[in-house]
This record gives sequence, C-alpha cells and structure tokens, in this order.
Amino acid sequence: MSRKFFYILIALSIVASVLIAANNFEKKEPVYFSPWAGEITIGPNQIAVAQTGYASCSKGLEQDWIDHTIITLELYQDDELLQTVSGEEGEWIWRDYYVWPDPTIQCLHLVDEQQRATWNFKDLQLNKPGIYKLRFYKEQTAQMIDGYDFDQDGLPDVYPATVLADTIVTIHVLKK
Repeated sequence: MSRKFFYILIALSIVASVLIAANNFEKKEPVYFSPWAGEITIGPNQIAVAQTGYASCSKGLEQDWIDHTIITLELYQDDELLQTVSGEEGEWIWRDYYVWPDPTIQCLHLVDEQQRATWNFKDLQLNKPGIYKLRFYKEQTAQMIDGYDFDQDGLPDVYPATVLADTIVTIHVLKK
C-alpha cells in the first residue's frame, strides 16, 4: 500500500467520524403511557413508550400474569393501519422488589416477595407530525391471583380470564 493511499484512508476516516458525530441524534426523553392515558403529546426531543404492567406477591405469580396475557398494539393515522405490535416485540422489565403504593395493601402469605413487571414498547412508527390513534389491547387468558387482598376478605383476590384493556390512546406528534 502506498503512503498516498494510506493518507487518503486516514483523511476519509477522520471526515467520516466527524460527519457521524455531527449527525448523531441526541438522546430522546421517553414519555411513558398506559392504555388508560387517553391522550398524550410527543415533542421533538421525546419518544413515545407504550407501557403496562402487573404487581404480585411472588415471582411465580408475576410470571403467571406474563404467560397468560396477550398484548397487542395497533397504530393508526387517518384510519390507516401503520403498525401492529405483539407482546413478544416489547420488553419486560422486572423489579425484584416492589412496595405497593398503599401501605395497607399487603401480601397474604408469610414470605413477602412483591414483584412488578412492566412491559415497554418504544418503537412506535411515529415518523411524521400529526395525530395518531393507538389501540391498546390487553387480555388475560386464564384465571389469576396476585396474592393481594384488595377486597379485605382474608382471601387472595381472584381475577377471571377477561379483556383488561381495549382502549384507544390519541398521540399528538409535534413538528420537529
């Protein structure tokens, strides 16, 4: 390899590095929202993150909720379906210990292993400014318990298999 060719390669790599650094996108602030958000606004330096989750009294109960829940997102703009997302495409984030916000709510068994798993999806195709509709569908396919006693009858609460959410969230995407 000649010196001239070597210097050209170095110059090209420096120019490429500068261009990549100049075009590097700044980190966007996440805007987390649940199926019940109703309406949200996403600004130029933000990213929409669809989110839902569960809390329970043990890892096993938490895994049951995850295994028996169907999550589907459908993103529309002007009544045109732009994107369909299944639960497998999102990410489950576990908190190994979770304290329920209301201190009167306790786990019924002696071992207190409260857990919280949150499902996040951050790759919504909100590519241009405008108004989007996100159908958020969440269904529990089997009867479940979470180990809590919200109705305070001394027994774990039982949740039948049911649709937990079939809601529409309106997303306003502002100009960049």
